[in-house]
Amino acid sequence: MPSFGDLYTIGLPVKLFTLDDLEPKSRKKIIPPIDITEEMNTRFFCDIPKGHQIEWKHGVEVGKPGCGKSELFKFRAKYAYDKYGDDLNIIYTDDLRVGVEELKTSDKPVQYLIIDDATKHMSSRRAFDQAEVLGTFNRLRHHFRDYLKTDYGLILCEFGWQRWIDLDPGFRDGTSLIFKTSMTTYREKEAIAEIVGKQYMPGLEMIWDRIDRGGDAGNRAKSISIGRIGTRSPEHGGVGIYRSQLVNFPQFPEMILSDDYFDKEGNIVWDGKRHEKISDPLEKYRNDPGWSFKIEMYELSRKGVSQKKIGELYSSEDGTPLAQYTVSRYIRDVTDVLNVYAGGDETIA
Repeated sequence: MPSFGDLYTIGLPVKLFTLDDLEPKSRKKIIPPIDITEEMNTRFFCDIPKGHQIEWKHGVEVGKPGCGKSELFKFRAKYAYDKYGDDLNIIYTDDLRVGVEELKTSDKPVQYLIIDDATKHMSSRRAFDQAEVLGTFNRLRHHFRDYLKTDYGLILCEFGWQRWIDLDPGFRDGTSLIFKTSMTTYREKEAIAEIVGKQYMPGLEMIWDRIDRGGDAGNRAKSISIGRIGTRSPEHGGVGIYRSQLVNFPQFPEMILSDDYFDKEGNIVWDGKRHEKISDPLEKYRNDPGWSFKIEMYELSRKGVSQKKIGELYSSEDGTPLAQYTVSRYIRDVTDVLNVYAGGDETIA
């Protein structure tokens, strides 16, 4: 695995990227930020316990659409695979209930449950409906022993979602917390500041701002998050910069959707195949003149064409290239549609 000093973000080699690159030079930092990546990884992806022990780790990833949560999950899954090898079983889904059922089908000692778009089925607004699944979650360590008929092993469970307050508190109180972006509302900002400390909030907001502005700097900013070790306070080194990178990990599984796994009555109907409700989520937009060129730009960017080059391809009649920030905004419009289709909280008008 490349060192964290040689980051690769969206396929572009970059220099070591720190909060110093984000903060205005005039801002005086009282305490320099620390890099907490290695310690967070070592704590969460601990050694497989020996004897009659089952270890349990609970993590969360929070950030707005397009901030790189899915790539962060893939990065961490690759880290786990490099450490545990064939002892690892990865379950990637949008519903904890699916993860629990799939856990029963594997006898590997390390089970890594990744619950992405978690608020789709585990929203704090449905707290009454979550009582049973929350109880199952709190007893996962015991269920592991029941399901796998073993008395040792490791359960890694991580949730990813968009807005901090939208997930039931019982699911978000992890010992490994990674924030990809800040939030807009005062209430949510204060809640996050309570976790990461006042020192790191400006940095988190700058990371979000860079991502939102897009371009190469925005892509590089996706490799930086703010991490918190839940058992240690911000005042005692529990918060710092968490670094990730874009990885090639073909073993990462496709998401198992809850809608494919259960019928309306909650019976399991999963046949091992993901059933897309729409073959092409952009189909209804492709013939719309206001959208067709945005989709073309998005597809070019997916092929590795730089936003600067895309701007040149869509020059005005007098030869003036389209501004890079405009290209970035158009690509983000398409990305937002795809995020909604994949199970985001927003709806398409």
